[in-house]
Amino acid sequence: MKHETMKQGVVRMTNEMKAACVGAGAVLIAAIITGFFSLNASPVPGNGARPTTNGSCSPIINKTDGNITLNCQGLSATDEKRLVAIFNEALGGFKSLNTIGLLTTLLEETRERAGTQKQTIADMEVELKRQAERVKSILEDEFVTDAVKELITAGKIQKAEKLVDDNAIALDKQDKKLAAIHYERGRVKELSIKYNEAKKSFAKAANLQAENSTYLSAYASILDDLAEYSKALEYYELALKSDLKTYGEDHPSVAIRRNNLGVVHQSLGDYPKALEYYELALKSDLKTYGEDHPNVATTRNNLGGVHESLGDYPKALEYYELALKSDLKTYGEDHPSVAIRRNNLGGVHESLGGYPKALEYYEPALKSGLKTYGEDHPNVATTRNNLGLVHKSLGDYPKALGDYPKALEYYALALKSDLKTYGEDHPSVAATRNNLGSVHQSLGDYPKALKYYELALKSDLKTYGEDHPNVAIRRNNLGSVHESLGDYPKALEYFELAYQSMLFTFGEKHPSTQKVKANRDNVIERKKN
Repeated sequence: MKHETMKQGVVRMTNEMKAACVGAGAVLIAAIITGFFSLNASPVPGNGARPTTNGSCSPIINKTDGNITLNCQGLSATDEKRLVAIFNEALGGFKSLNTIGLLTTLLEETRERAGTQKQTIADMEVELKRQAERVKSILEDEFVTDAVKELITAGKIQKAEKLVDDNAIALDKQDKKLAAIHYERGRVKELSIKYNEAKKSFAKAANLQAENSTYLSAYASILDDLAEYSKALEYYELALKSDLKTYGEDHPSVAIRRNNLGVVHQSLGDYPKALEYYELALKSDLKTYGEDHPNVATTRNNLGGVHESLGDYPKALEYYELALKSDLKTYGEDHPSVAIRRNNLGGVHESLGGYPKALEYYEPALKSGLKTYGEDHPNVATTRNNLGLVHKSLGDYPKALGDYPKALEYYALALKSDLKTYGEDHPSVAATRNNLGSVHQSLGDYPKALKYYELALKSDLKTYGEDHPNVAIRRNNLGSVHESLGDYPKALEYFELAYQSMLFTFGEKHPSTQKVKANRDNVIERKKN
């Protein structure tokens, strides 16, 4: 069910600045600041104050005998000169009167914004200096184009704004096309099992189109495949947020995002959170599709997996059986999903000690897997290993020994493939090594079993850290081999670590906690004897 940040420019400041641009910038700021002062006020004549009129004034700026006359502003000549002097000082001095259009535009815009708002001259001085810095930064900024700078210098602010808006719209269209290309490339690379290349392409698509839930989810999915779980959660959550905004609660895409979030939380061992997401996804999908739909079956299978991990085997059986029933109706007998459901059901019955019932599920799962994949497939190897363990538990060693060599051969092939795909430190590689260790242990080859278990533990510690169920399982298995070798102190060390981890994750009453505790206590008793 897995498939269906923002671009940031770095502003660098330089010390280089053309003199003509400085002059234009200086007049720009003077115009902005004077425009804030009591636009419709009528000051008392005298003390150098200029007469003003009420209402709109046209033109706002008059050119008279080589000087700029600001009308309708209520700003005294003394104050005007003071502000211009401050501005002149801030930008290094200028003598330019070729910006009448700029001043007119800015004062018109200022009047519309300010209305009858009044500011003190001190406030205007502060604003003047701030605006001077803005102008300097624009004219010095190497990432602002000459075309924009020229329009600002010429006083054509609206044209400059239109130009940058048009450019942004054009680039936005280009970004959409580029994102689509990167997404498409990612899908093909993924199909070619080139996951790291797919990751790069999906990342580019997601970053170019940060609101596109399909791109966000594709990137999250490949991160999940590569065991980068924290980052996968981040992007699945972004995809969910986007889809909720677009579609609302009960939509298939929203359910898929929640299912996938459940998968990642399950991988991290956060089972309560995984349950929360799976249950929401199931509720939505049942409303959308009804009972017999592949998405409903998948989510039920996932719920079964979490309940199995939590030691609630009756609940796990309930969900697995519903998933199997649905998939049989949808696909018929020989389908990979049907084989997976049967393998999972076999695992729960095995955990419950129902070995004949476990065989009933494992055997048709193997038959189906062979028909679908042939011998050379990890799923077939896993089912053979499971059958071997059940036959061993039933005391049927000839049959167990018949299954183990084949399982060993194909686990080795699976390990080679996974190493090529993922590299050393990946959960799939660790799981296959654990399975190889299990088969070697069953065959009595303890040194090889230790080698594979130790490599699996090292990898899982790097992926998950200390308190994760997979880490506890690896340590329990290492304890078991050391016990078989008679190295009780080492066995006890691993069992104790595994027990404390299981206790932390699941609590005292969980079946896995109880099994590890029994293993630990057994070694303690053997040490006494």
